[in-house]
Amino acid sequence: MNMNKRIKTLFLLLPIFAAGLWGCASDGDADNHVDNNPYEPIELEAEEFYVGEAMQPFAFDMLGEICCQTESSVVVSPLSAAIMVGMLANAADDDVCAEFLAAMGVSDVQKLWLNSYFGKLQQSLPGIDKEAMMRLDNGVWLNSGSGEPARATDGYVSILYNDYMTDIKCIDFSERSSVGKINAWIFERTGFDDVVKNIDRSMAALWASTLYFRGAWTKKFDRSATKKSPFFLADGSCEDVDMMHADNVGAGYYSGIGADGGMSTEDAIQSVTMPYGNGAYNFTAVLPAKNMSVRDLIRSLGAGGWYEITTGSSGEGMRSGSFGLDIPRMEITSDHDVSRILSAMGASSLASGFVMPGLGLISPVGGKVVQRTSISVDEEGSEVKSVTAGGIDGADRRCYVIFDRPFVYAVWEKSTGAILAVGTYMGPNK
Repeated sequence: MNMNKRIKTLFLLLPIFAAGLWGCASDGDADNHVDNNPYEPIELEAEEFYVGEAMQPFAFDMLGEICCQTESSVVVSPLSAAIMVGMLANAADDDVCAEFLAAMGVSDVQKLWLNSYFGKLQQSLPGIDKEAMMRLDNGVWLNSGSGEPARATDGYVSILYNDYMTDIKCIDFSERSSVGKINAWIFERTGFDDVVKNIDRSMAALWASTLYFRGAWTKKFDRSATKKSPFFLADGSCEDVDMMHADNVGAGYYSGIGADGGMSTEDAIQSVTMPYGNGAYNFTAVLPAKNMSVRDLIRSLGAGGWYEITTGSSGEGMRSGSFGLDIPRMEITSDHDVSRILSAMGASSLASGFVMPGLGLISPVGGKVVQRTSISVDEEGSEVKSVTAGGIDGADRRCYVIFDRPFVYAVWEKSTGAILAVGTYMGPNK
């Protein structure tokens, strides 16, 4: 084999989820979410729990790298990206595997426990809330028509089957039908048409990972309460947005501590967590203090702030109960160069090239991985679609939280800490 010949490989990642906001308006119906659908946390081994905790800063590190390059609203799926990196890490040699694990913040974790964590998510997340729809799917295709075909080792085949819930299919990338077969697989799981436009016959392999989530608010917004309201942009200007309103968002959380030790909308980081269904899945929006930028907030969340907000571990200014809320409808589409993001986070071999002994590829493979993600949120429901592809060459009064300036949001699962999606809202046209 010519060691200088670069083998082209296509990494295809489709983190798809639709976060439905449909729910029942009455308190009685909200209680039924729990009575008829009790929440039972997913039990993790200590090492798996550590992986889940480490993945939370990874999510905000990804978001921070993206926001360093844009002032626009963005959304990204860190869970799907991590699963893709996990599949690639298992095919790579030990040095590159260690590099990928370090980029995800789990450098001191054995690959075994990373795989075990992802396997537990794929087995358990779909059934944790009977009212939600959640699924994770992965696919791997090897090019049987390549001059230097990839051949998966028994060990890699076993890892993919047991921990990533997929097997390996062999198809001839030179045949036109190969595109149709892969697109049919994607469509069945996501509803996306013609995601793969063409496949270079010299490519050695293709990976795909899909994530789909649809859930119902425990208590939903009243559409008649939505009205035009001002949203103050980062540059100081103002634009009207369709602001959803709720006097009582149910089992939410409010956190914020002012400079005087009391609740303050001026000096505090404020957050509201709104549960779906039985409370396993949640939507959290975080509003920075007025003297704090969104980028600074992201850094704070990645440095432990997210853990404090979602667990109340700080104890300061954390309230549980019913709160008033104003938050915009959101429609965001953003494109990301995932290989640049991960390279900046330490996984430089993804772009520069690495060998994949798990597939019998001893010539370096590398290239560019990109992602397109969109999110739409309104009173009735929300939908998020993402495609990543790359070619390898204190007071008793009611609190109101008004999200009328740029903020950070995330969709996550409580017991595992898995962040399905995270992003920023910078304004209606940003």
